[in-house]
Amino acid sequence: MYAKPAHSTTRRVLAALALAAASLAAHAQTDVPRGGAEVKVGAGSSQTIVKVRNTTGQKAEDVTIGLEGVGKTGTLIKEADVLDRSDDRVDDNGDGVLQDGENDTVVDPASTVAKCIFKSPGSVADGEIIEIKVVFTGKTPEGAQLRIKFSTERDGVHYDMLSVPVIFGPDGGKAVVSVGAAQVASGVLNASKDEITGLGFWIEPYFDPYMPPEVSVDRPAEVWFDGFAMNIAFETPLVPGEQAELFIIFPAPILTEDSAFHLIIRPWMPWWCIADFNRDGVVNTLDVLAFLNAYAAGDAGADINGDGVINTLDVLAFLNAYTAGCD
Repeated sequence: MYAKPAHSTTRRVLAALALAAASLAAHAQTDVPRGGAEVKVGAGSSQTIVKVRNTTGQKAEDVTIGLEGVGKTGTLIKEADVLDRSDDRVDDNGDGVLQDGENDTVVDPASTVAKCIFKSPGSVADGEIIEIKVVFTGKTPEGAQLRIKFSTERDGVHYDMLSVPVIFGPDGGKAVVSVGAAQVASGVLNASKDEITGLGFWIEPYFDPYMPPEVSVDRPAEVWFDGFAMNIAFETPLVPGEQAELFIIFPAPILTEDSAFHLIIRPWMPWWCIADFNRDGVVNTLDVLAFLNAYAAGDAGADINGDGVINTLDVLAFLNAYTAGCD
């Protein structure tokens, strides 16, 4: 009987190992701050393992994985599992709460998002490293990437941590709401020299007035929706250097890159007067020029009447405020 050379078997084994390595791409460690981080997947991957470190500056209660850059290829997330933890499960219904029956498999066949929630009291300490295995329904195209975000917990609901908008003045700050779950937590840091008595925020480029988000804040405050923006009035002002945390639940999760948006946050500052548009402490023709420039550019600051549309009504509102002057 003829015996095949041993080296041919070795070649087959090596080829099989190479094929397995190609389909299970592993990545170097990625630091994930508040707001998340992107990890490239590469073309032709059916599954991947990502190693990430919590650098949010706080304890995280779970991790959200969003698949981006796949376009209309039909490639989705099939399974997500934190390898070195046995207490994580995928939040199938996207409500930010872990229920009985939820496991590592993504139930929604059309999902590009998987949130892995740790059973209480499970968490990821600041600086801790975890490995996540993600299995796809098909092969990933060139340019595919995962957006990894850590989350925090409030009253049993898990919120993806957004980057902290820094407030320097009435122009406010901006947080990016990317592919992920319907629950987000946005810190707001007062880096100005003035107190902030409240906040107003809206979604750019879209805000459905018939489906406003649910909003709470980590300090005593009154919260309401005025048909255009969410408004928050603090019982005590946010002093310079102080940070507040907003907890926001949207009516539906952000499942595609096309539906991602910005969260525009503006402070209420008792010293600011609309007529002093350039905020130099003097009301004069320079404020008129500053307003007209903002109006021509379509800047959100030119929406004086706060109706979400920049038009001649805002010109009239500004002229009325300019005529009235400031105390």
